[in-house]
Amino acid sequence: MTDIFIGTIIIVAGDVTINVGDSGGAGDGVFRPRKIVRGTGLPNRVRNANRAAIQDAIDAMNARGSGTVALGGGTIEIGGCGAMPDPLSAELMFNGAHNDVRVFDGQGAKIIQTTDGANILKFDGCRHHTVRNCELRYAAAQTTGEGFSYDTALNPHAALRLRDSLMNRFENIVIRSAWCGIVADTDDPTGAGGGGSYSNSFSHIEINMGANSGYGYAQRRGTGSVINNMYITGNGQNVPCRGGVLFLSVGQTTFNQLNIEWLKCRYSLHADACRGLVINSPNFEGNTPTNSNNSGFGVLMHFSSLTTATINGGTVASTQFDQTANGVSNGVLFSSFGQSHLEVRGTHIAATRKTGTVRASLYGTDGTVPMNQDYAEFHNITLRRTSGADYHNLDDLCWHTLSSGPVPAGSIATTHGPLRAFNNVIGAPFGPPVTWGFGNTTAYLLPHGNWQRFNTALTANQTITLANRIEPPLSDAALPVPRVPAGATMRVTRTAAASGNFTFTINNHNGAAITMLNAGQSAEFIYNSIDWLLLSKTSQRMEEPEPK
Repeated sequence: MTDIFIGTIIIVAGDVTINVGDSGGAGDGVFRPRKIVRGTGLPNRVRNANRAAIQDAIDAMNARGSGTVALGGGTIEIGGCGAMPDPLSAELMFNGAHNDVRVFDGQGAKIIQTTDGANILKFDGCRHHTVRNCELRYAAAQTTGEGFSYDTALNPHAALRLRDSLMNRFENIVIRSAWCGIVADTDDPTGAGGGGSYSNSFSHIEINMGANSGYGYAQRRGTGSVINNMYITGNGQNVPCRGGVLFLSVGQTTFNQLNIEWLKCRYSLHADACRGLVINSPNFEGNTPTNSNNSGFGVLMHFSSLTTATINGGTVASTQFDQTANGVSNGVLFSSFGQSHLEVRGTHIAATRKTGTVRASLYGTDGTVPMNQDYAEFHNITLRRTSGADYHNLDDLCWHTLSSGPVPAGSIATTHGPLRAFNNVIGAPFGPPVTWGFGNTTAYLLPHGNWQRFNTALTANQTITLANRIEPPLSDAALPVPRVPAGATMRVTRTAAASGNFTFTINNHNGAAITMLNAGQSAEFIYNSIDWLLLSKTSQRMEEPEPK
């Protein structure tokens, strides 16, 4: 049996005898560090002693095989190393692939890291640990640190640092003034060894971003984590930072109630090469996308490199696209490319802010990637339409320009672009038709859908105009109405019942005639971002029965 002497009380754990008197061990599995000095402005030697006392308790718990480290609340400064010479001299370290349950309970403690560039809590190869009920804070705001990428072994410091750790739980934690709030990755950034942090759980996490900081939550590789009620905020100050959430090759991860607010960055959320990402009931409010890649585009949420992501419900409000200060000429709320697939359902869009001549869009790209496949689906999206400060302020549903030339025969599948599934934003594309009576009219996608059927005998010449806006102009002319997106389609049917020796003309939005229909004929049109183009004209289809 091996004897390890740290104090005066002996606890026997397996074949190791551990003296944890100075760590508060009382034989009940709860380790209470006793030689902690609480308060702020402490001498460096006391801060170092505080860290050592807590680390001793952690090590004693690990050696015992299970248990709880209980800090007992209060304000506890650790570190005291000045500029960091060695991470282990300043951070609190948990390591080992343990299968037993271990708990680190701050009991309301505020742990203040006084060494710049150091982590606060680090988990290396850990399993089944729980951290709860604490605030992790830096004495000085962290404004410099390493970045984060796929295949480079960068090592950004964070308040909560995970490396190759799985099945851990983190709950009721507040983070302040960190370079990065949470970072999870692997020693092998290429992923060749299958490393990563997997199946971790985060609940009730508040990350307060400081000016010129890194990321709120960044992860490279790993799957299966669940994040409940995470709040990443600049506290109403439009804080400049690297980003809110950055995921690189992360799979099967679910956010429930993700809040990202008041950040000024290139992307508030960026997911690259991520599979099965689900975000339920998010709230993105007051964020200012920047033109940091000099493309002229400001993007709120970006999905790239074959990412598959679903967003359910939630709100996107008060996004600010600033041409004057940030050089943003095109603002995009949701962006995807690289054959990524994005599905957005039941989200409320309100109060987009713009300066200069910014054009704001619900969906688009960074302006360089062709969009000739179904990259995104939007269902039951609410665009705030009440005049005033809460109006959605979108000029376009989709930023994209298809060729304005002739549409090649049989090309409807490729020219639809990403727009076939803007369900209940511009009308259900495969829903029932709207049946009109006699009278010249203008068809709008939003109120009317995209199948217009005329079923009343003509008593005079009939004209229908296909609008290039999704709804009629508003009474407040200063508020924009989104243009019809490229790839949107419209079908017009003149049933056999719409008989009569009169013309039935379909006009473009500018009044130019596109085609004429006889009784019993249908025509289908596609919008190419400039005009409506005729795709086909046929006799009434079998799937279009006469109404009874």
